[in-house]
Amino acid sequence: MKFISNSGEVNKKKDNTFNITFNKYDQYSYLWDNLYFTDIVEKKAINKKITYTIKAHEVMTLKVYLQNNYFSYSDGLLFFNMISQQLFTLDKNNVGISHFDIEDIVVVKDVNENNLFYFVNISKIIPKKNNLLEILSPFDKKTPFLSPEMKNINTIPSKITKYSSCYSLGILTIYGFLKDKHITINENTFDDAVGFLGLNKLFYSLKRSIKNLPKDRKLLYI
Repeated sequence: MKFISNSGEVNKKKDNTFNITFNKYDQYSYLWDNLYFTDIVEKKAINKKITYTIKAHEVMTLKVYLQNNYFSYSDGLLFFNMISQQLFTLDKNNVGISHFDIEDIVVVKDVNENNLFYFVNISKIIPKKNNLLEILSPFDKKTPFLSPEMKNINTIPSKITKYSSCYSLGILTIYGFLKDKHITINENTFDDAVGFLGLNKLFYSLKRSIKNLPKDRKLLYI
């Protein structure tokens, strides 16, 4: 299985053993070195690539996973936490992303039956300057995971704040619970639309991420 934008690939070696290879290690070592896997057999960097050999039950894209599954509460919490942590890693290295698509995420069902989540689409990584990201390439405005400011872009290039991805992550997390029942969710409809979660850590973390104004958003690792 190849990742989107040639970021890497997965090869199954034998039962419950996989090689996960990430490309452009020389440019993105800060991202690939900080991935958490439950059971690493080997980690090897060679020829500008890094390969993790891991024990796991399954490896698939989030798109494939959600074809047959909804997020449980623990899935949603772990998804939000793990992808948030990767966004923090990008931010510390003066880069960011504008938004997520469902194909950008890989799911690993580990040996303990936990689902672990990884952002792998390095083609979306954009240099950050003064907390702003410059959008230089066209994108699909029909994707359901765009922030309000991304939806309002009418010309390329355009600049947005780094908090656009925070909004997108919140919407994508909620999509994992609702899928086809997904409705328009924003700051004004949030309480009614996401009340099914109950008043818990994930509910309030999502609520902080889905604010109409970028300056009001907060991405807090739970």
